[in-house]
Amino acid sequence: MVADVKSSPAFSAGAPRVLFEGPFAVDLAGDIDYDVAPDGRHFLMMMVARASQPRLRVHTQWAPEPAAR
Repeated sequence: MVADVKSSPAFSAGAPRVLFEGPFAVDLAGDIDYDVAPDGRHFLMMMVARASQPRLRVHTQWAPEPAAR
């Protein structure tokens, strides 16, 4: 989402609108993975192929490292 913002003479924000649409990749928390270029003008977003199926990876016989004593 994006909105036009003015900071002078007083703060005001316009109505939000959709900036990007698509099947974008998400991380384990369900958040869309993206990055902003250093110049702040470009975004990098990984799209998911529409025909792809979600994958579930199951790790068995896993145990955390023992705590240091």
